[in-house]
Amino acid sequence: TVLGKNPKGFWLMVESGDVDWANHDNNIDNSIGAVNSGDAAVKTITNWVEKHSNWQESLLIVTADHGHYLVIEKPEALIAK
Repeated sequence: TVLGKNPKGFWLMVESGDVDWANHDNNIDNSIGAVNSGDAAVKTITNWVEKHSNWQESLLIVTADHGHYLVIEKPEALIAK
């Protein structure tokens, strides 16, 4: 395997399940927070690669296991007052 060729090679999986629960609960505040948390995780990983490795020997995959949507029953709640 590719990782077997490098004794320091590794893989990392970061899972953010809270975004799924937030959407199932139709909770926009938690959904936005979960997306921001995922964004922060990607930034942390990107910064680590740029400091300790390089993009020629690193791969970052961001994906979802399924889609979901929010049902916004009161869109006026999204308007800043």
